[in-house]
Amino acid sequence: MTIADEQGNRELEWKQIEQTIDEACDGLAGVEPSTLLESFKRSIYDGIPISELHAALVKAADTLIEQDPNYRFVAARLLMVRIRQEVAATLQLNVLGQSVQLESQKSLDQLYGVVLKAAIDLGVS
Repeated sequence: MTIADEQGNRELEWKQIEQTIDEACDGLAGVEPSTLLESFKRSIYDGIPISELHAALVKAADTLIEQDPNYRFVAARLLMVRIRQEVAATLQLNVLGQSVQLESQKSLDQLYGVVLKAAIDLGVS
C-alpha cells in the first residue's frame, strides 16, 4: 500500500500507524486497537493522499463510537496527532538540523520547550 505526499508516492509505514492507534487507545476501556486498525484498512486505498490518510484514521474511530462511546476519545486523540503535525509544519521545527515530527504525545512532551519557543517567536514576528 502506498501513500502520496509532497515527495511523491511511498510505502505506508504500518508500524507507525499501529503505534499511533495503540497510543490513541491506551488506557481506554472497551476500545480495541485491532478493531480500529481493521476499520481503517477498509477505508483506505492505494495511493491515498497523506491528508486523507489522517482523516481516514479519525473517521474509522468515529464509526466505532456506536460500539463503545470511548472511541470518541480515540478519535479526539487521533485528531490531536494531525494538529501536532500541522503545528510542526507551520513552525518549521527543527532541532540540531533535524526536522521535528510531533506524531505522539511523548514526542511533544520531550520537545515542549522547543515547540513553545518556536510558537512564541512566530507570534511575535
